[in-house]
Amino acid sequence: MSEIRAELPQLDEIASLIERHGNAYFKVISANDLGLTGSHQKGFYLSKMCWEYFTPQPPVNGINSEYSVSVDWDNGQSTASAVKWYGRETRSEYRLTRFNRIRGFYALLPEALGSVLCLIRVRDARFRAFVISSDDDIEYLASSFGFNLALRGWAILDATNPEQDRETQAQACQSSRIAELVPRLGQFPDTRQMSLLAQQVVDDCRGTEQSPDARILSLVAAEYELFRAIEGELHREQITGGFEGVDEFLILAQTITQRRKSRAGRSLELHVESILRDAQLEFQSQPQLDGTQPDLILPSATAYYEASDPDRQVMVVAVKTTCRDRWRQVLEEAPRVSVRYLLTLQRGISSSQMRAIADAGIQLVVPQPLQEAYASEDRERMISVSEFLEMARGLRPQQPG
Repeated sequence: MSEIRAELPQLDEIASLIERHGNAYFKVISANDLGLTGSHQKGFYLSKMCWEYFTPQPPVNGINSEYSVSVDWDNGQSTASAVKWYGRETRSEYRLTRFNRIRGFYALLPEALGSVLCLIRVRDARFRAFVISSDDDIEYLASSFGFNLALRGWAILDATNPEQDRETQAQACQSSRIAELVPRLGQFPDTRQMSLLAQQVVDDCRGTEQSPDARILSLVAAEYELFRAIEGELHREQITGGFEGVDEFLILAQTITQRRKSRAGRSLELHVESILRDAQLEFQSQPQLDGTQPDLILPSATAYYEASDPDRQVMVVAVKTTCRDRWRQVLEEAPRVSVRYLLTLQRGISSSQMRAIADAGIQLVVPQPLQEAYASEDRERMISVSEFLEMARGLRPQQPG
């Protein structure tokens, strides 16, 4: 198979397998997985925090070990693979390796960068595997099963260990603060209130001295944990009390799924706005610019219309949690500028996409910790949140006529 499919028709199959077997492991495919960082080995990195999901062999320093597994892939191929533990010298990691020496194995092609690998354990030492490349498909699964890949790049759902399906394991202070807040809420806060609550938790437990790159990831993680806690509290009686019929269950499931999907994009925008306020930068949200409506403009729509040199006097910003499929939506916004900024939490995209984005005049803004998921040469094409703020401080104001 020469390329990654644009759509995944087996979403229902994935959902059915997860519900039937009660488990799944999701990870963003990184440049390191694909051997694009100069490392000596390809193979999918597996978090050792959940090693028991993959292998009976624990992480022991000073030894290497391997556990044979069979993997049935979504393109119809099956591989006699291995979960390997590397514990010698400076290494301390698990990887899924061995793919029958299939030349051009589709899951290890450069085009797979930034896709999501889903592994479902169907019985001991046997997994089903899916490579999910569409942003919409990834968002659908994340919303349906309540996981978030933004902070760590992986998530696990495991019915045998309920704590493992928490995407973000915050520090004890953060969890304690959220536990205190949730019982006081009689209903779901709106998106802005939720954002403010997350900021309060992060301020209380992590202080205000984090770098902008670290802070935006902390805010996203805290809001995710807060959201899941509120969701569990408000729907606990309905879930534990059972349902009168399938229709009642489906109505609740649809309500939860729609709420999860609708909040993600806007909540990130609100956290970006808080970062801009912390930096004491002037901005305007959802401005009307020549018949388009970008997410943000610095400093204002008025400056955009009055600018004699828009590229030096204003910054037009799009905010998207993922951008593999959605970066083209930015191209038509604010036609007076030739450079647009796209702030995203996307973990890795292919080098060909990076070139296309840069050639289209879009500057990617990616939090520093997430940049490690990109090929080394592609990191030069992006800037961090901190670098973006420095550029914003250097905007040249319009000189009075």
